[in-house]
Amino acid sequence: MILRSAMLQALLGLAIGVPVALFGVRFVESQLYEITSADGNVMANALVMLVTAAFIAAFVPARRAASIDPL
Repeated sequence: MILRSAMLQALLGLAIGVPVALFGVRFVESQLYEITSADGNVMANALVMLVTAAFIAAFVPARRAASIDPL
């Protein structure tokens, strides 16, 4: 339950953040060296790292909560 809630929040944040990032790519493209608007590797790596960080951040408390007796 804790993992599902955390991953839902992370995916909601990604659903909002990815379009904003794609919209702001023109500014970033003018500021950074060798980053193009069609550079999918950077976007994919960022998505994977964010989802992994969210999973790890939620897994530790979820594991701790699962080990407690509900009674």
